[in-house]
Amino acid sequence: MPRNKQEIDAGSTINDSLQTPRYGTISTHLFEIGEESTSTFDFMYNFASRFCTKCVISFIYGFCILFTIVLCYFGLVYMNRCPAKKQIPVYLLISGAVSLLQISLIMMRHKREQDLADEADSVGIGLRRNSEGNFYSNNSSKFAEYILWIILFIWFIFGNVWVFGSFRPPAKQNERSPTPTYWCSEMVYNLAFFQICFTYAIIFAILTAMCSFAFCAPKFIRNDSRNGNRAQNL
Repeated sequence: MPRNKQEIDAGSTINDSLQTPRYGTISTHLFEIGEESTSTFDFMYNFASRFCTKCVISFIYGFCILFTIVLCYFGLVYMNRCPAKKQIPVYLLISGAVSLLQISLIMMRHKREQDLADEADSVGIGLRRNSEGNFYSNNSSKFAEYILWIILFIWFIFGNVWVFGSFRPPAKQNERSPTPTYWCSEMVYNLAFFQICFTYAIIFAILTAMCSFAFCAPKFIRNDSRNGNRAQNL
């Protein structure tokens, strides 16, 4: 008799597992994020908060800092190695320096916001005063970040004009050439060319991700709202 009961329980468990829909890991996370979201932008924010862990963010920060330092180095060291377009080394130097400043401001603001979140449970006049000071500090930091974004955008446009305006100049020139000064170091030009193409690739990836979220997010949010309405009706 107990054996039959075990067999019945095992059979019912198998039937339940067959009837219960099983979603992949990504689908499960998306449905959970949809339950916590009320709009498409909220869905995007919750998705980024869940999958962009501290390790991922630290890796992105580290890569960006290293890349900007490389830009500054080659722009400064090879300043006179591109007479065909003297603006290209300057473009690398300014892009690296301003980008490094921008990354530093973003990191400091995130650290400040994290400290405020850790102290959110504390109360008191002193904390309120510090919170007001941090609030104004965050606003000033964001304002500076917006200004730097505008500068980087304008400078990026100039870089496109300079780099693509003199596309692939020769790395060396013969002294008897009719244009002996029309040459540019291959390292400098390729780095500037790569930086511009890499920026376009990032912009394209972000726009593609946003369009994908805009198309898929309402599906998960709508399913959650339907389940909520069904539960209320029951």
